[in-house]
Amino acid sequence: MSESHENRYRIADIAKETGVSTTTVYKHLKRLKSQMKEYLIKEAGITYLAKPGAEILKNVILTPAENPRLIQSTSNLLSKPLETRLEHLEKAVLMLVDELKGSRQIQAQTQAQVTNLLHENRRLRIMLSPPEPVKTITWQPSEKKDPLEGLAWWEKTWIKMVHPERCRRSMN
Repeated sequence: MSESHENRYRIADIAKETGVSTTTVYKHLKRLKSQMKEYLIKEAGITYLAKPGAEILKNVILTPAENPRLIQSTSNLLSKPLETRLEHLEKAVLMLVDELKGSRQIQAQTQAQVTNLLHENRRLRIMLSPPEPVKTITWQPSEKKDPLEGLAWWEKTWIKMVHPERCRRSMN
């Protein structure tokens, strides 16, 4: 581990020495924040630990299990006779089987509800009648009378040649 000024250690150096990542070291620091506060030194964006703090942190990281209750329960389990351990395992398996049965019952109930809803949906679709078509009436202009109707051929010819505007069917 490289040593910095005044017995300070970089986090990266502690990580290298303990064989873990710097992220792991920072996680341990965060967990031990109240104890390590007095040893932490931040300078130019680099985090340093004073020598006593670095030793504490290395010991915590190198401990085989961080949970003392887990170690204690494992050691108690190993010290019990084989029959007792088998009984505990059997109880655990039976509890898991009961839990599995309960989850299967819930799954069956849910499946039945989904099936009922599906049938109800189909029945409701059958009951719905298609909408009746709406007859639409489109607008059409009224038929206007031909202005030349009822006139003799020579009158029609005269109007067409002299007054062609009279040949129009007006809206009036």
